[in-house]
Amino acid sequence: MTLSVTTLVLSIAAVSFEPTGMCSVRELRNSAGYRWTVERIGEFVDRAAVIVRAKAIAPDSLPLARQDSVRWLSAVRFEVLQSIRDSVPRGQLVLWGRLVEADDFNRMAVPYQMVRPGGQGGDCYASEYKLGAEYLLLLSLDARGLNVRWMPLAPLNEQVRGADDPWVQWVRGRASHRPASPGA
Repeated sequence: MTLSVTTLVLSIAAVSFEPTGMCSVRELRNSAGYRWTVERIGEFVDRAAVIVRAKAIAPDSLPLARQDSVRWLSAVRFEVLQSIRDSVPRGQLVLWGRLVEADDFNRMAVPYQMVRPGGQGGDCYASEYKLGAEYLLLLSLDARGLNVRWMPLAPLNEQVRGADDPWVQWVRGRASHRPASPGA
């Protein structure tokens, strides 16, 4: 029980939810325009264990283990189109999220300093993907495997318009100059 309470307290300390449904990240409260600095975005690219451009190809599900039971979460299957850092086994990846019909492109200038609009409320992560659309995924590796839910409000799974998209080019340029950070 102590572990659960501690985990809950740490989670609330890192990310809190405002009454309006907008999420709030402590580090961003003191930044200009409530955005990540370009330096921090570069650090996120450096920390990503795997970076791929991938297409959302099908709905799927992921198990969520709870003490004595398993609950299945909505997920999306991706086909890897390009590996920028490291690779994904079998060229496919399943991430928590759901398929939607609408595009959700980031409207900011590159380098993006905030997640696309779909991730700017709720739990601070973009988790909706359009079937057939491409995404640039900055993935971390932890005990659960690869995931994009490791830094709230960060542009870790942005919808892109192919290999020549300005966001893909910026991330590829940053990643080519610096290998993944140790412990990524």
